[in-house]
Amino acid sequence: MEPILLDAHVHLYPQFDLKEAFTHASQNLSALSGGSAGPQLLLLTERSDCRFFENLAADRLPAGYSLDRLAEEPAIKITSPGQETFFLIAGRQIVSRESLEVCALACTLHLPDRQYAAAEIIDRVHQAGGVPALNWAPGKWLFSRGKAVVALLQRFKPDQLLIGDTTMRPALWSTPCLMRSAHRSGFHILAGSDPLPFSGEEKQIGRYACRMQAVWQNDRPVASLRAALLNTDSVIERVGRRSSNCEFIGRQWRIMREQKTRGAEA
Repeated sequence: MEPILLDAHVHLYPQFDLKEAFTHASQNLSALSGGSAGPQLLLLTERSDCRFFENLAADRLPAGYSLDRLAEEPAIKITSPGQETFFLIAGRQIVSRESLEVCALACTLHLPDRQYAAAEIIDRVHQAGGVPALNWAPGKWLFSRGKAVVALLQRFKPDQLLIGDTTMRPALWSTPCLMRSAHRSGFHILAGSDPLPFSGEEKQIGRYACRMQAVWQNDRPVASLRAALLNTDSVIERVGRRSSNCEFIGRQWRIMREQKTRGAEA
């Protein structure tokens, strides 16, 4: 068993300074490691309009960084100029017909947004060999969507579905009722940074993460990760910090401003 540390909700947008993203990811995760020297993982949850993992090539890396494509897909090992290493694992974020966010972790499944029910997306993630996580987001687990979440928690077992928590839930907000209920029922809760598509947000990566003990093979990081996440006996600790109330308001304001700008340009 080895200690592993992972950010379970990572976006790498074109607006990001990749060197800043990698530097802060390593620094933030190292600060949460508790002094352990185990592997560090960034789990991508790319939107339908993003193709970072597919397009990543050595000549796009910041100066001094190196990339190793592993025999086991979909994983890449990245080494910094200071010889720190971390694994970058492919994954997608898919919006369901109910407007719920399903993260397809550790796989390259591509599905168009809003075309499939959440339950079908979860089934397809399993068929693709990935790990499905139902992501919490502000306002998206209420009313009819809340009922849809309840139905999913009744349909799937804890070894078939995980729950995602991110920095977009302010630190002073209590744990949502449905998340608490899921945790009591044995569903693992994953923590991730969920950076937004704005310059400077790359510094969020690694600030909210998961720490756990797992059977680990460096040449099989994806299989090791899948086995650990879907094992109901695993103990997954959420570490780090989510947004303060002020940070949350500022980040939400940037989202609304971008949406307003896009609407005016349409």
